[in-house]
Amino acid sequence: MRVNKIFVYDTTLRDGVQTAEGNLNWKQKLKFARFLGKNRQADVIECGFPAAHGQDFKAVKKISESCALEKWPVVISAISRCKLEDVEKTVAALEPAISSGRGRIYLFIAGSTTKKDKTLGLNIKSAKKQIVESIKYAKELYPGLQIQYCAVDAVRLNWKYLLLTVLAAESAGAKIITLADSPGFALPLEYYSLVKRVKEKVRDRTILSVHTHNDLGLAVANTILGIQAGAKQAEVTVAGIGERAGNAQKEAVIASLLSRRDYFHKKINFQSENALLAVEALKKIIKYNPLSLHTPVVGEWVSKHASGIHQDWMKKDPFSFQVVNFEQWGKRTDFPLTINSSLGCFIKTLKSFGIKKSDNDIFQAFKKYKKSNGGNNVITEEFLEKLFD
Repeated sequence: MRVNKIFVYDTTLRDGVQTAEGNLNWKQKLKFARFLGKNRQADVIECGFPAAHGQDFKAVKKISESCALEKWPVVISAISRCKLEDVEKTVAALEPAISSGRGRIYLFIAGSTTKKDKTLGLNIKSAKKQIVESIKYAKELYPGLQIQYCAVDAVRLNWKYLLLTVLAAESAGAKIITLADSPGFALPLEYYSLVKRVKEKVRDRTILSVHTHNDLGLAVANTILGIQAGAKQAEVTVAGIGERAGNAQKEAVIASLLSRRDYFHKKINFQSENALLAVEALKKIIKYNPLSLHTPVVGEWVSKHASGIHQDWMKKDPFSFQVVNFEQWGKRTDFPLTINSSLGCFIKTLKSFGIKKSDNDIFQAFKKYKKSNGGNNVITEEFLEKLFD
């Protein structure tokens, strides 16, 4: 079976921080980018929108300089509209990374895509012209620059418009094409069909990239289906942060591919043991906790098993009720004592507190614990001792 590599494109510092609490200065972006770059948390790090404002220009410039100087094993990317003045600013910000062979520009055409001709005044001919001019100008400014083109709101685009603009970008020199579900509109099979249809046109000449949003709770599923359809790059964010309901959660996408290697046969260059540290580093700069207790892979409760039946089965087979190998992610599988726990878990908890009693006393205390509604799940030595009174 052939194993294909999936490239991880981390857009936390660009699309991810487009939230109400996501305003970061260049120093904060540099600090987080350095962590991602040095700890193999992505193949590509997208750092900002240099033409939008001075903070992002400086952030991309500083990150590009650090990547080149410190030799991070990643590519540094920045987003740009298909406007020549924007391209020029973006390339200037990326220059240190480009010089070291690690710079990429991510081009798109702004505006609504549901009625492209009317809202932007762009017919297919003028859109192709704008895309081609921008790509050629970027190549002229720096021949070693990597070029990626994004079809915004690709799922709702007219097929002819989408195909001809994608092929125009490809022929002009874009080596990576993104099919973005910008509003989180797509359903998994619908997105799969779109990616597969475009893949049949570009074949292996171009890397297809998937970019999904979580408005319907389907970002991870859509990303996985896009990969199954032939995409070789996933655009994701740490903890799934992003505009509105967020982007595809990086940890969940990667855990899916790693846990089901038997199905996907994909290779990923990613240090999963540092993923939790990345989440903690992110929390420090965005000043809020993006995780719920149940956030896949990295949430506090996702490696805890409370059911007595599950606890017993897990002791016999560690993957009976758990598909993720949490040791690979720096987490420990845990069996907390709850109202649903088994006698075995109760005994183990007693031992952890150094409490030694007869078998009969333990059994009677366990029955008492069950009747106590689990002590509201607050387990202390004092609480356990009282069960033997």
